[in-house]
Amino acid sequence: ASRMLRIMRLMIRKVRPEIVKLISYQDTEVHKGTIYKAAGWNAVGIKKNIGTGWQTRNRPTMQSAADKIRWELLL
Repeated sequence: ASRMLRIMRLMIRKVRPEIVKLISYQDTEVHKGTIYKAAGWNAVGIKKNIGTGWQTRNRPTMQSAADKIRWELLL
């Protein structure tokens, strides 16, 4: 999976050079963040679930109610 993150980063850098940062969120209920660590990403914050979830779009139900860790990679 960390290899795929590298390929993705290289493709984005080639096709969209104006993008300077990648951001991803790890669901702590089912993942440990190992692929991000292995790919050189930085954990920059955690979002504790306080009942509102991560509902940023109009969805009928939350995808996950677990805490999330925000990972960033500067390009």
